[in-house]
Amino acid sequence: MKANEQVLNRYIKDIPEDLSENVPTMKEKVPTNLTMKQKDALKKEGKEPETDLNDTVLLPRFKCVTSHTARHTGIPNMYLSHN
Repeated sequence: MKANEQVLNRYIKDIPEDLSENVPTMKEKVPTNLTMKQKDALKKEGKEPETDLNDTVLLPRFKCVTSHTARHTGIPNMYLSHN
């Protein structure tokens, strides 16, 4: 089975969300940009995203993880742990 990057990114967020129960920094809200799909979903639900004083959108860190993030942290961590 072949997965495209968008599908992978949708499912990869589940891992850090589960980890956020034991790793409090994963729940911290960080500034980010929303994708068009995220903006449309919020608009459809009639919700406004949480923002800071500069109107920058804030999301929990676990919602910002993508395949790019996983590659750039996972590979060095595996190298450093000699696995």
